[in-house]
Parts: sequence; structure tokens; C-alpha cells
Amino acid sequence: MYIMTEDEPRPDLASQKVLVVEDEVALRSLLADVLRDAHLTVLEAPNADAALEILRTQRDIALVFTDVRMPGSMNGIELAGIVQSEFPKTKIIVTSGRRKSDEWKKGLQWVQKPYLYWTVMDAILTALHQKWENI
Repeated sequence: MYIMTEDEPRPDLASQKVLVVEDEVALRSLLADVLRDAHLTVLEAPNADAALEILRTQRDIALVFTDVRMPGSMNGIELAGIVQSEFPKTKIIVTSGRRKSDEWKKGLQWVQKPYLYWTVMDAILTALHQKWENI
């Protein structure tokens, strides 16, 4: 867990855009609500193709939280590879109910499903270099 020092500036969480990529509508909606309750700006996509459209039009997305298996032309690991090459400042967290596979890429943070929402919040805030207790 990342702990901010007293000297570090505390960025406004609302200025941090998080893109949630999840094909299960109920899960995506619930996670988006939890993140919004933490004052993050949240965008949602049902698959990697829609996520890329959003990423290419809104270049200020700080973090992508993506499922691995979903419908469309690519999975979450492939999406993460594109994000790493086209949007190198964007943080990536990948989630799945399955174990990490051979297609796993370096530099990706992993959250295992099923997850607790505070675990996701901690991973996101750590990736954004924010301290959980400051919310």
C-alpha cells in the first residue's frame, strides 16, 4: 500500500478519471458507484473496443481497471498492451476470476476476482499514489 508523506500535495480525487471495463453490467455498475462514492470521476465501457474509443477521445484517463475475459475483438490483456504503448502514463489494473495466464504482461497490477470493493479501492488509490485514509 502506498502511504503519502505529509509534504506531498494531495490531488483532488475528482480530477482523477478511472475507466472501468467490465462486460457484466451489474458488477461494472456497482464498482463504478463505489468509485464515484470515493469522489473519483468514472467512465464505463462494456468491452475493450468501447474502452479504446473512450481512451482515444478522452486522453486524460489516469487509470484503466479491466476484466480479462469479455466479448469483442480483444481481451483485457490485449487492451492493457495497447494502453501501455499508446497511453504510457495511464495506470492499468487487470482483474479476472481465472489465474494469470501466459499472455500476462509485465507492469500490470492484478486484482483477483471475486474481490472486495475496498481491495479494489486500495489498488486504485495505490496506483494513483493516493492514501486510502484521505478519502
